[in-house]
Amino acid sequence: MQPQANLLVTIRNSVDVTYSAYNHFGVFPDGVKGPDHFDAFIRKLIRVWTDKQCTVDNYHQCLPSDMVKSGGWLSRAMYSKYLPAWLSHFQCSQLHLFDVSVDPRTEVGRMYEFIGMPNEAAASNITQTTYVLQANATAAKDYGERRGKNPMNKAIYDPMLNRTRTYLDAYFGAFGEELCDLVVRYPCIAIPLFTRKCKGSGDASAASGALSV
Repeated sequence: MQPQANLLVTIRNSVDVTYSAYNHFGVFPDGVKGPDHFDAFIRKLIRVWTDKQCTVDNYHQCLPSDMVKSGGWLSRAMYSKYLPAWLSHFQCSQLHLFDVSVDPRTEVGRMYEFIGMPNEAAASNITQTTYVLQANATAAKDYGERRGKNPMNKAIYDPMLNRTRTYLDAYFGAFGEELCDLVVRYPCIAIPLFTRKCKGSGDASAASGALSV
């Protein structure tokens, strides 16, 4: 443990984290993989996780051996479970959440500010390719296919089924109260991705206040 260290944590929507991990790291018999397979797969995993009362701390022992790896895909998206552990050892000012799902230039700029080296020009320069790919579907597809030659780095995959997203939104939504409590207590994690989950709840105004601290 290095108490003076600063922590940079990359995050995104929990549902997308789980689906991305499935597509990047999942290896299944006969190469079966895709939105329909994921829908059945994740429902079974969550059913077993829930029935056995697994947690992020015990899923290695709790889940059947053939589900442990995929249990990690689920647990990595349960931010409200592991952020408190880090914040019990590090000051809030030492933790920075980098949301990969929002505007790249803005997030990189925030990161530079966090490390005490604000540099708008550098943030703009290193994210330029991202905007080119976003605006050019052909270039993005070519880039994705080149990345995809590495089986551990599948960059392009079919969209998740709407019913699967709705199911996972509801599942991860159950951790919303815990997350809102953390947002109120720790201003450093009061980012839009999290505070949006508090809208309409009793913690919404407090979360907004935490953002301005």
